[in-house]
Amino acid sequence: MSKLFYGSATVLFVNDLNRSLDFYCDKLGFSRPKLWGNPPGFAMPSREDMTLMLSQVDDVKSIVPKKTIWDVLLGGRRSSSLQGVYGKRGDIWSGVDA
Repeated sequence: MSKLFYGSATVLFVNDLNRSLDFYCDKLGFSRPKLWGNPPGFAMPSREDMTLMLSQVDDVKSIVPKKTIWDVLLGGRRSSSLQGVYGKRGDIWSGVDA
């Protein structure tokens, strides 16, 4: 039987699309995507088989991060491989509100 589904994309609401793209693309290695809207308010950066949908919202108060469950989980094959790419950097997640 052929596959009916081939993947999924997570939608993340952000308050600053360019700052969020800088984080996902420059720090995590996602591709710099096409921007949609005038002014741009939507983008879909991807890396390998993962795609994120970043949607900038007008009212920052509408973004409510979950405290007890995850908004998104990016899975990797081996932690040693991820450590080889990112090193032992503790700063990659600290202070991130992208």
